[in-house]
Amino acid sequence: MELTLFDIDTAVWHHPVLAQDESAMGYLLFHTGLKRCTELADADFVVATVDSMPALNELRTGSDLSPQESTTLVLDAREMTGAHNCRATGPGINGEIEFLMPETYAEFFEDWAANHQLFPRGVDLLIVDEHSVMALPRTTSLAIQEHKREA
Repeated sequence: MELTLFDIDTAVWHHPVLAQDESAMGYLLFHTGLKRCTELADADFVVATVDSMPALNELRTGSDLSPQESTTLVLDAREMTGAHNCRATGPGINGEIEFLMPETYAEFFEDWAANHQLFPRGVDLLIVDEHSVMALPRTTSLAIQEHKREA
């Protein structure tokens, strides 16, 4: 998926656990020309694992005039150990959808609600695993349906 998102004009921060895979990083650099960055605030894309996801308020939210300058967070959920039953509503969703949201950090749902209120600014989230990609734009509202469960 990263080959479809990144190019020579893209600044990407990979969590150090992911960045230490030299063959994967070399492949991405060769095929995309992406710019690796060391600071979250400089990243167009942040790639993290469920266990290493940074808080949303650490990421760029763009501005009212340039909301496209916000960060997109790509969450690698392949190693998900716990999840919340969630309901999503918002533009592009016919009514509502239910899905399993990976368990990340404790304040995620409060931070997502605050992120949603920033519109047109805000962070967008892509949740990826071996078989699927789920996009949660900043306009999506999330609600926990039940307590967390093991994935």
